[in-house]
Amino acid sequence: ASDAIYCAKFVELCHKKQAANFSTLIYLDRIFSDVSHIVTNCTDNEASRYGRFLCETLRGISRWHKDKALYEKECGKSPGFVHIIRGDPSTEGEKRIEKYLDYENFRHVCCKWHFKLTKAMVFCFRLQGLLPDQERSDGPQQDSAGVPCRSEPGTGSREEDTKGEGGGKDDPTGSVRASDGLLGPAELQT
Repeated sequence: ASDAIYCAKFVELCHKKQAANFSTLIYLDRIFSDVSHIVTNCTDNEASRYGRFLCETLRGISRWHKDKALYEKECGKSPGFVHIIRGDPSTEGEKRIEKYLDYENFRHVCCKWHFKLTKAMVFCFRLQGLLPDQERSDGPQQDSAGVPCRSEPGTGSREEDTKGEGGGKDDPTGSVRASDGLLGPAELQT
């Protein structure tokens, strides 16, 4: 487990020191895009360490997600949070605009990463037979262990999708909130 923590802290150090040619944003996007492919090829011990690495990485990201001032201080003008907008190459002179990722867009990207993690976890659970492969239903189902199951992340009754702050059918983060139960401790529903 100490190796996993070391790796996460090393990346954090690269970001803080503004290492040349290191894009924190691209790194994080790739880390959270390939989770299911990595986990399915790991032994139990490797998967445990990979999970610790992801946990430590998410801990750092959540610090920035919670506090706008901290995000602006540590990431606002960091070269690791520059995103490039490329123009149409068919026009004369390819336009390339470099912009720093603002706080609200960072929060949006965090939701995307959490959604990808949830989908990867559901995939891995189904692969191991921990979640049944079922058709879309009106509400959560339970397997024999009492773990709430869904056919897709974020599906379920409207009542569940509106839990939390301001969620609703048209709220893009409502589906992420509704699927958070897969990431947190399982609760028995009666």
